[in-house]
Amino acid sequence: LWVATNKDGAVMLDPQRKAITRLEDSIPGFKSRNILSFAGTGDDVWIGTTGDGLYRVDGAGHLQAWRNDPQDPQSLPGNIVPSISASSDGSLWIATTAGLAHMRAGRIERIALPNSTPAPFIYAVHATGRGVWVGADSGVYYLDADGRWHVPAWSETFKRPNAALRIVPDRGELWIGSQKHLWHVFPGQAPTTIDPEGRPLELAVHGVVVGPNGEVWAG
Repeated sequence: LWVATNKDGAVMLDPQRKAITRLEDSIPGFKSRNILSFAGTGDDVWIGTTGDGLYRVDGAGHLQAWRNDPQDPQSLPGNIVPSISASSDGSLWIATTAGLAHMRAGRIERIALPNSTPAPFIYAVHATGRGVWVGADSGVYYLDADGRWHVPAWSETFKRPNAALRIVPDRGELWIGSQKHLWHVFPGQAPTTIDPEGRPLELAVHGVVVGPNGEVWAG
């Protein structure tokens, strides 16, 4: 189990659930203490940080970093990485506060959003196997496997200050955690808020998980 912390870096609970290890104590060269996101591809663990770019830790404990280089258009768009999602083909979608990136075989391609600013703030990415959902400061978008962008009719519901922080597909539906609410989206319908206490609550929802029996956990 990997855990991201805001001030103490990344920590790992071993498979026996007995020992906790801080990454910076076990991996030479890892210094970032503010962790925003994780993803896994095979034996590799990918770590998105606040200001220190993207790290990969392989199964042997070797560390590799990607950061923004203003002179290199094939570098990471920004060094703050709020969200990472691994695709079924082994590639990686990377949300940064200065744009969207797609990494394949270690090479980064910057992906422009439709009708967006040159360096949009990307809050969330979720690869589906057929494409990727993207939550940006301007709304929610879907990029299909053929490279075509789709803009839902309700996209601008999730403009900042109600940006989508987490997007989770669920059997054709979507669960979206935003800066203000938890939302449920049925196909062809407008998003509706979920108010667990029976009254509107304006709370940021950073995490959403759909369980094996359809239960939804949000925090």
